[in-house]
Amino acid sequence: MGTYVEITGDPDEVRGRGLNMKAAGETFHATAQGLIGDIEAAEGSAPWGNDKFGQEFLKTYHKDYDGKTFNDIVKSTLTETGPKISSTGQAIATAMSDYQFTDALGQSDISKSVKE
Repeated sequence: MGTYVEITGDPDEVRGRGLNMKAAGETFHATAQGLIGDIEAAEGSAPWGNDKFGQEFLKTYHKDYDGKTFNDIVKSTLTETGPKISSTGQAIATAMSDYQFTDALGQSDISKSVKE
């Protein structure tokens, strides 16, 4: 059983926004890769120090959350977010193309049946 879908905007405009979203996700991913490198470089130099305050900081910074440390969660989230944004944008663009194709096909079928 089908469900009626109403597109209130111009499908070409919606597709364009989807492609913009895809590009934004790709840009985010590239930027995130640089940030991860920066985070890892900062971690390597242990800028928090080895005094009592630095040791207290490390208890939270490397705290275990569901088998991962906080800093690892931040890094993995950074690497996963861009591709998710990109794939959502691509899905929007593809949906609009499919919508327009199906609409044109339906229009053609209706035109044929009216002529018969």
